[in-house]
Amino acid sequence: LKYVSKWSYIAWFVMIAQRVITLVLAVIMLGALYSLQVSVQEFRKEMLTESNTLRGEVNTVALSIDALSNRSSQITMELTKLDWRQCEGPDWCPLFNLKLNGVSGHGVYLIWSKEDDFSVKHVGQGNIAQSLDSHRNNPEFQAYNRKAKLFVTWAEVPHSERNGVEMYLALKFSSLRKKWPPDTKAIQVNTPW
Repeated sequence: LKYVSKWSYIAWFVMIAQRVITLVLAVIMLGALYSLQVSVQEFRKEMLTESNTLRGEVNTVALSIDALSNRSSQITMELTKLDWRQCEGPDWCPLFNLKLNGVSGHGVYLIWSKEDDFSVKHVGQGNIAQSLDSHRNNPEFQAYNRKAKLFVTWAEVPHSERNGVEMYLALKFSSLRKKWPPDTKAIQVNTPW
């Protein structure tokens, strides 16, 4: 009897060990499934965010294409060559250090920042010296110049062509908007860079 009962205990122990191992494996599997479920949910959230971002970018591109197609009908095809002014040699003129008593004439001008990869901040026209002086006294330009140095270049343009040239430059440097007379056609010109 002792021999049979010893085997009974061993069989009972093996059976319990199998159940414990099965329970441990079940807990591990449940943990893995839960982790997988959480990962899938996070992945879905990321994909939804990416999808919304892409949808917004597609809409922006579509609007840009529409805007460009509308603009192209406003641009004359002939290229007018402008003589863009620089300070000394190949250097561009810093807006706030430029001696305005040496600036004369009427035409168009660009104010930009080299730090932003030649990002144009303003396109304007009129009496060059007076306009630049006005911008130098503008708190917005002063604040921006403290962050990233502003530069300027200008070209003389006849009065009859200024609206068209300014319109072309503003359309070319897309973030800039202004209202022009309805019959204004953009006049294509060379840019300074």
